[in-house]
Amino acid sequence: MADSKIFRITEGITAESIGHEVENFLQNEKEMVTQGISRPDGYLVQAKEDSGWKKFAGLSKALNVQIIPSGETEVIVNIGQGKWADKAGAAVIGTLLFAPLAITAAVGAYKQNQLPNEIFACIEKFIISGGRSVNRNVSFENLSSSQVKCPSCGAINSVGTKFCSSCGKKIMDTCPSCGSDVTFGKKFCPNCGAAMSAKKTNTCPNCGAEVEVGKKFCAECGSSMENLDKEKCPSCGEFVNKGEKFCPNCGATMSGKKICEKCGTELAEGQKFCGKCGTPAK
Repeated sequence: MADSKIFRITEGITAESIGHEVENFLQNEKEMVTQGISRPDGYLVQAKEDSGWKKFAGLSKALNVQIIPSGETEVIVNIGQGKWADKAGAAVIGTLLFAPLAITAAVGAYKQNQLPNEIFACIEKFIISGGRSVNRNVSFENLSSSQVKCPSCGAINSVGTKFCSSCGKKIMDTCPSCGSDVTFGKKFCPNCGAAMSAKKTNTCPNCGAEVEVGKKFCAECGSSMENLDKEKCPSCGEFVNKGEKFCPNCGATMSGKKICEKCGTELAEGQKFCGKCGTPAK
């Protein structure tokens, strides 16, 4: 009888996203050939290796991982052996026959028995992580120039796609230097050439120092980084919403310049009379 296990899932995790994670695991950790098939009853992953000790009991044999939704909060995962199927046929066929994984000399009893447990562990980690891939060796190689792999679920998307068509999570990274969208896995920004590993920073609104994104306080002056959408009044030091021309606390101009009391024109440093209305500067 095939190995089976029931998993409780959270919102946003689907049979298909679990299937993509299993495909990632078998491709990258076990170096197996895989295919994923959406079916009326859920999602099917098939995997095989045509050579070496991982070879199943014949080229037509495949590892089958069936992920079936059970209500809104659970999925049933069945792992067994079956025939490597045509994707179109496997998508519409009513019932798939599962058999226990065959213990063969090519596979080895120990490795064979461990595989279902490893797959179950992979699924459990994926669910615990909230649907984010925990695969250590997700590869961005072997894709065409027009393809990109989602770092969360492993689905293949077209280059330029910002959000995965399978799991909806962000595919593109953001350049820490120029802010351009950059495909995950790239070491340098194709727009400005900056290293993608560079730390992303914000400018402290109080002292102007660069502060790493995520830090709550500036390491230079200790000011809160919660005032990023504000600027400091040059007269009284109060934080004022960006775009305001006058400080609501002291009435001074946010530009730091004096203004004519009569017409409101900004006055240059050292100017004694307003050039617009002639009023003496104070």
